[in-house]
Amino acid sequence: MEAVTATAEAERDPKLSPDGRLVAFRRGEDLYCLDIASRQETRLTGDGSPTLLNGQLDWVYPEELDLSTAYWWSPDSSASLLAVRYQPQSRSFRTSILLSDRARLEPEYYPKAGDPNADVRVGVVAAAGGPTRWMDFGEPVDSCRSG
Repeated sequence: MEAVTATAEAERDPKLSPDGRLVAFRRGEDLYCLDIASRQETRLTGDGSPTLLNGQLDWVYPEELDLSTAYWWSPDSSASLLAVRYQPQSRSFRTSILLSDRARLEPEYYPKAGDPNADVRVGVVAAAGGPTRWMDFGEPVDSCRSG
């Protein structure tokens, strides 16, 4: 097996395109696409931060909904990935991560009772790069607060 990337930061959640030519992955809080044959890497999003996650989920989706990913290839591999952007509106709490020899503290954005839920947007971005086309589902509704 041969590594196709060699970066200091880990690549996460890799997905091979349906036609097998491309692989998409997350690095940090952004999405990338790599042409396997040419090894040409394209950054698909560039605005990710600890409070703006592209193609990544917060704690509630895997824990409560058994959902482990937030981006998917289009069936024809043509040009797009469906990307979910999660932006917390709550404050950060320090949580203990106990998955290695030494525990470490990591910030976790967690809405306390009465705090607003995270903003979530869905968009399509071409595998070759370019602007994300955001879908318009109308005004957001916080079902916990609506009458």
